[in-house]
Amino acid sequence: MSAQISIVDFMRSNPFFMYIDPAEKARILPYAEIATYKADQVIFKQGDKANNTYFIAQGNIQLTNGRHKLIKETGEAFGTEAAFSNNYYEYSSHAQGEATLVKLPSEMIVKLLKTQPEVGINLFFHTKNPEPPTPCLLYTSD
Repeated sequence: MSAQISIVDFMRSNPFFMYIDPAEKARILPYAEIATYKADQVIFKQGDKANNTYFIAQGNIQLTNGRHKLIKETGEAFGTEAAFSNNYYEYSSHAQGEATLVKLPSEMIVKLLKTQPEVGINLFFHTKNPEPPTPCLLYTSD
């Protein structure tokens, strides 16, 4: 890895964290953790208890579930099923090359989504593309 990252700097640049209220950011900051993984190191296995959501600060992560393979890149999140209680990871994950992740416990994601539900859009849909969260219209009646 070329440079060390700080969680504060990462939160300033990652779309999920960019639009979170500063007081909420300060509340979750102590729970965020930086983890570095070597090439091919397993992060979690399919069926493990989903305790954390991971944000990729640097590197690529491969997700596999036996039939499908997906590569997540710098700026993206994975393990988002951890935001819902009593869930298990639906796939296995490992680093493709060296990777640096910021992990946040699931209970902090749940608390955050309760106070600022609009940021969930960036967690699930727009994690790589910085744009302010906007309400999502799921159903319209004519």
